[in-house]
Amino acid sequence: MTRLTLQNKSLLLQQLCESNFRKLVVLVPDLFNIENELTASAPGKPDLRLGIVEKSKHTLILELNHCFSIDSEHGLPRIRIRVYQDAQLLEVIEHYGRPDVYARCQQRLEATQILDYKWKMNYFLQRWLIHCEHAHYRLQHRELRIESALNTSLNSNLITSKTTSI
Repeated sequence: MTRLTLQNKSLLLQQLCESNFRKLVVLVPDLFNIENELTASAPGKPDLRLGIVEKSKHTLILELNHCFSIDSEHGLPRIRIRVYQDAQLLEVIEHYGRPDVYARCQQRLEATQILDYKWKMNYFLQRWLIHCEHAHYRLQHRELRIESALNTSLNSNLITSKTTSI
């Protein structure tokens, strides 16, 4: 497998994190006003969940995962993201099944190894966000989703009862 060697990886990592921020805002336009959890649906695809782990004035820590079954509490892949509203960038801080960034920094690695690790995790997130965009995921509050499903069900029942009475 060929390895890509980047000349100024720290600048490119910053640009990648800024790009990921823009992609997430397209997926969740009201990102800094959500309260707890959002669920996204796409035709024929597993649900996508976005939950708030921590929220402060200018920073969010989010958990993003796919839910492959209705009774699944935690889907995979699962990523924890820190979002900086003022800087308009985000970074992956944990990709479940792998050591988190803080743990990697404590391992006495060279700066280039830490940068490589951050690059891989944030590049994975970029590919995932692009997939979500192309699959037409639409994020909405769980309450709105349930209400929408109930309205759809009620409307179909009304249509059915009108056609049978005609």
